[in-house]
Amino acid sequence: MKTDLLLESPVVHASRLEAEVLCACLFPEQIDPSLIARLDQGIVNDTLPSEAWRQLPYLCTVAPDLPFSAQARRTIASMQRHTLARSLVHLTLVSRTAEALHDRGMPVVTLKGLPLLDTVYPGASTRPAADADLLFINGETFAEYAPALEELGWSCRNEGTTTSQWRGSSGAEIDVHRFIRDWFCSSMLRADFVRDWRWVEGQRVRLPVPSAEALMMHVMLHGTLYSPSDTNSRWVLDAALLLRHTPDLDWQRVFELAAAHAWLAPIADCIELLCTLEQRPLPERLAELRAQERLPLHARLARARWLGTWASRSLLAHRVGNAIGVRSFDYSWGLQFPEHSPPPGPSGQPGYLGHLERHLETTNPAVGLVRFLFGGRRLRS
Repeated sequence: MKTDLLLESPVVHASRLEAEVLCACLFPEQIDPSLIARLDQGIVNDTLPSEAWRQLPYLCTVAPDLPFSAQARRTIASMQRHTLARSLVHLTLVSRTAEALHDRGMPVVTLKGLPLLDTVYPGASTRPAADADLLFINGETFAEYAPALEELGWSCRNEGTTTSQWRGSSGAEIDVHRFIRDWFCSSMLRADFVRDWRWVEGQRVRLPVPSAEALMMHVMLHGTLYSPSDTNSRWVLDAALLLRHTPDLDWQRVFELAAAHAWLAPIADCIELLCTLEQRPLPERLAELRAQERLPLHARLARARWLGTWASRSLLAHRVGNAIGVRSFDYSWGLQFPEHSPPPGPSGQPGYLGHLERHLETTNPAVGLVRFLFGGRRLRS
C-alpha cells in the first residue's frame, strides 16, 4: 500500500493522515471515501495536521467533486482564494525583481516552490507558500545586493551571513541566499548547481530557473533536511509533479549533484521512493548503488575508490574509517567545504537515524559500526 510505503520511508516524516492526503493528491482516482469524511471533520474542527492543510488546495483542484460539507467547502474556497492572491503577488514581484537584478549585473535564480508553482502545478491557487527564494548566481554579499533590493522596494527584515529575509509590497516576502543551504557554503558547488539555469516562460510570468535536474535535487535535499519531529511530505508531491512534467529527466546529473553535496544516501532514498510510487524503473545508477551496498566493505571500497565515488554514510566510523583510508562524512566535509566548519553532527543532520536504520538495519551505534566496517548486510526491500 502506498501509504505504508510513505510511512516506512526514512525520508518522509508524516502522520498517517498526511500520508493518505499525499497519496490522494498523487492518485486522485484512488481516493478512499473514508478519507473524505475524516478530512471534512478535520477542516470543520480545524484539527488537520499542517501538511494536510498545505496539500488540500491541490487535492481539491485535481478532484473538485469530492463530497465535502458546505462548511468545509467554504473553508477550502477561502484557502484557495488566499493562496491565489499571495501566489500572484509573489510571482509578479519576484519576476520583476529578478529581471531588474539581472539588468544590474547580479543574476539570480528562483528556488523550490515558485518555479514549480508556475510550471508543474495546475494553477496559482494550488501550492500555498509563505515566501519565495532567490539564489544569487555569483554569490553577491549582503553589502553588494542590499542597495539594489532596497531601490526595488524591498525592506530587510533579517540580515544573515548567507541568507537574509526581505519584505515587499502587498506582504510579499523573499529569502535571499548566497548558497542553496547554509550547510553548503561553497562557491564551487553553487556554480555547479546553477550552471544550466535558464529563463522559463511559466503559466503567468517569466522566471530564471535552475535546470530540472538541479531543481529535483534541491527539492529532495530540502525535504530530507527536516527534523524527524517535523512533517515534510509535500516534497514528494513537488518531486512527483516535476518528474511527470520532465519525463526525460537526466538522473545521472541528479546523482552527480547529490554526490557533490555529500548527500547521496538520502537523495538515493528519495529517488527510490519516487520511482516506486510512480511505478517507474529505478535509474541505472541507483540500481548499481543498491547492488554495491550489498558487497562487503573491502569490495565496496575498492570499487568506489577506483571510480572516485566513495562517500561514507556513517558518522560512527569517523576515526576508524580515516585510519583505513575511508573518506568519512567529516573528512569529506572538511575537504569540500573548508569555508564552513565544523560539519553538522547527527543532531544537525535531520533524519540521519532513519538512514542508519534503513542502510544498516539498526540504530544501535555499536551494531551499526560493526556492520559498516565488515559489511555483509542486506537492505530491506
